[in-house]
Amino acid sequence: MTSVKASKRESPSRLDNSSVVCTNIGMDPNKESWLVPRAEVFKALGHPARLLIAQTLRERPHSVAELVEIIGSDGSTVSKHLSILKVAGVIYGKKTGTKIYYRLACNCLAAMLDSVETVLRLKADVASNALSD
Repeated sequence: MTSVKASKRESPSRLDNSSVVCTNIGMDPNKESWLVPRAEVFKALGHPARLLIAQTLRERPHSVAELVEIIGSDGSTVSKHLSILKVAGVIYGKKTGTKIYYRLACNCLAAMLDSVETVLRLKADVASNALSD
């Protein structure tokens, strides 16, 4: 399986100062600061390896060792991805014996992942229709 590497510029730390973030991107912090935590959830899912982790956890909880095998990266890389997803609230871990099993934080995330598939199908339909016109 091909390995998917983590980006060095991404960090599991949260953005605690929404007004600074909003101001830096030209937004009014009094009106749009509520967007920052929501954007963090999408950002956490914005890496192919983390998206694969989320898709895999739809089926059932998995240990880090299982995810390492599925993702095809080393343990430290997978742990970093898990940390980013955990900080964003996408997943959580439950210790069983000596292992931690990760699962999606809520079933609604599976529906959100399904919605992405719907968007991609619609996009393909629009492109197909544009070619046939």
